[in-house]
Amino acid sequence: METVKKKVSVVMALYNGEKFLNGQLDSILPQLDREDELLVMDDGSTDSSLEIVRAYQKAWPQIRLMEGAHVGVNANFFRGIQEAKGDLILLSDQDDIWLPQKTAVIRNKLESEEGPVLLMHDASIVKADGLETGERMNDWRAPKRGFWTNWWKNRYTGCRMAMTKEMAPVLKGSPADLPMYDQWIGLLAERFGKVIFLDEVLMLYRRHDGNVTDMNRRGLKALIRDRAKLLARYIRFVSAHKLLKHKHI
Repeated sequence: METVKKKVSVVMALYNGEKFLNGQLDSILPQLDREDELLVMDDGSTDSSLEIVRAYQKAWPQIRLMEGAHVGVNANFFRGIQEAKGDLILLSDQDDIWLPQKTAVIRNKLESEEGPVLLMHDASIVKADGLETGERMNDWRAPKRGFWTNWWKNRYTGCRMAMTKEMAPVLKGSPADLPMYDQWIGLLAERFGKVIFLDEVLMLYRRHDGNVTDMNRRGLKALIRDRAKLLARYIRFVSAHKLLKHKHI
């Protein structure tokens, strides 16, 4: 019996991304099948981002644009995950570049997976002008499992994430006031599902002054405050779902 090809939803968080948006769209859209979708979650852009997306929609019916009003990157991604219609959900920033094989590799890796599964692949780090630095994300911070490991020093990066649609119910109701949405997704995937680390470069991560992801070390007080908030939100969230007794952290 022939296996039905799983549909892909790419969820892109967008906010004033006109500088690099064309390049990212050009790298993603040719990888999508007719039944797939690119769900662009705009968070109230005031530059030409919306005009750029609408222009692409004329040639690419896979694009679905949802406009919002300054809810923040966490809430924007969480909403996009719930709105996604595909069997597989891939997260995307607005300023990176996907390598041509990314969607095919991820589709192949997750094709036979069942239940809540999170996959995170490697990426090459490039400068704002697109020139490679010779660094890889896995070299900067190697992925590791474990609640306390990732609670203190997050090793999950949202733009490198893909997941099965069964992760969406796990994430439903996630709080927006978190230090990092990707850290939260990784921790919940470890608790309620399965995590796959793929040591393969599938995108170019663009490092520049406007990155939402801060690759620099933060002050100790801010770090402790954020980690305390994360732990409190995590315990409350898991307890509310009456799942705390199923697995120990």
